[in-house]
Amino acid sequence: PDQSVLLARFSRPVLLIAGSNDELIPMESLQKQAKTLQKGTLSVLQDTGHMGMLEATDKSAREVAKFAISCQF
Repeated sequence: PDQSVLLARFSRPVLLIAGSNDELIPMESLQKQAKTLQKGTLSVLQDTGHMGMLEATDKSAREVAKFAISCQF
């Protein structure tokens, strides 16, 4: 479900990872939700479906690592 209201109020960094071939969550929905984020990043994994963390483990891990570094944890 669309979480735009919740995401708009959340002030911490958020990473959304999407698959370019996801048939369950429309890209337009994710892009809309990403625009509501105060500190957000939308990363789209090319040639990946809904389960990018299983389908593209290396790509997913790189995106998470890059995000964590950008947040300076």
